[in-house]
Amino acid sequence: MISGTQMVLETKPNIWKQSIQS
Repeated sequence: MISGTQMVLETKPNIWKQSIQS
């Protein structure tokens, strides 16, 4: 469960970074 939460926390910032770069 910890790994799953970590993935979500890492995925959200990645999406925001992509939106900023777009």
